[in-house]
Amino acid sequence: MRQSVRSTVSSASASSSSSQRSVKVILLNKQELTVVTESKARIRDIFHQVCDHVGLREVEYFGLAQLIDGEFFFTDQETKLHKLLPKGWKSKAEAAISLYLRVMHYVPHVSVLRERATRQQYYLQLKDNLLNHNQYVSEDKCFVLAGYALQADDGNHTHDRDVPYFDPREYCPAWVIEERGTKYIKQHLPTMHADLCGMSRLEAMMLFIKDVSLSPHAHNLHFYKLKKRKCDDLGTAWLAVCPSGIQIYEEVHRFKSLLSTFAWPDIKKLHVDKKKFEIRAEGLSDHKFVYFTGSEEHGQRLLSLCRASHLFQMALQPKMAELR
Repeated sequence: MRQSVRSTVSSASASSSSSQRSVKVILLNKQELTVVTESKARIRDIFHQVCDHVGLREVEYFGLAQLIDGEFFFTDQETKLHKLLPKGWKSKAEAAISLYLRVMHYVPHVSVLRERATRQQYYLQLKDNLLNHNQYVSEDKCFVLAGYALQADDGNHTHDRDVPYFDPREYCPAWVIEERGTKYIKQHLPTMHADLCGMSRLEAMMLFIKDVSLSPHAHNLHFYKLKKRKCDDLGTAWLAVCPSGIQIYEEVHRFKSLLSTFAWPDIKKLHVDKKKFEIRAEGLSDHKFVYFTGSEEHGQRLLSLCRASHLFQMALQPKMAELR
């Protein structure tokens, strides 16, 4: 089972001046990396130090995000660190900020990712999504995916059947644990793992990525809370940003359920006006889809991510063409 590990790296430009600050970066394996740098450093500089630390060279798929009201929003790489620090940071010698290394741009097919380190980090993100997205996946598929994940993480099953060697919370969504209990999972999941004996860790990882990215319950996407009406609570609707476009989900019987899909080529306009988030699709000029965000700033962040995702997917097309 995973243990907490902390590491520290220092920027080459970091000095002992009062403007030096520590940035805590939570990696996709849940380990913490502390980057010591100047307050005037750009997020781009911190990001590249983090990527060097984890061995990432295909950096274009990733970004550093802030956790704001329970949701991950990506920071502009050109932003200077001091812009993100809390008010009064100059008078607090220990003022720090937490950032998260995460997949920013998901891909239509895992073969686009060419390096093993990239696939490893991408796998860790999708594994986290499976546990936390609260999308419906059949119980059988959850166990199949958990088996792949154990094979990817540990290799061939060599453990005594009666000795627990994994934490169910790291492999199964909470609803599976609630319905089946940890005892059942610890008893039956090792059999799924043992059945994969002889499969390489890389193959298991690739199978996990492919299976968890399949429609209609694909997990290679971002989720953000919306309101269906201005007076509603946040979370009555969800915006999903995925490789093919954007989607709207609603919660049905405790799971997120797909309501609408808007492919990038079909989106005529995305517009934010204060808390209003508006979608207009090609061929539907007389009808617009309007939702509401928690704040104007929230809406601008969503719009920025949608634009960046659309541009990225267009730039990715030559790579996709090579795979065909």
